[in-house]
Amino acid sequence: MADEIPARMEDLTKIRSSKTTKTVLKVQLELYRNLVPGIPAPDQLEGKKKNELVDLLVNAVNQYKSS
Repeated sequence: MADEIPARMEDLTKIRSSKTTKTVLKVQLELYRNLVPGIPAPDQLEGKKKNELVDLLVNAVNQYKSS
């Protein structure tokens, strides 16, 4: 799975798109969970608003890119 992440990495403008659902954001965060420290567990993501999920995912992408 780790080998597929760079190929699947979302453009940050797509992450922020209004068409991206909370479910998609949660799945993408799950993909990064094994690669980037500090991503909350799925049950902790349930109460988060979409903009909070977007911020988490953007931070995860940026952290992954910089490593």
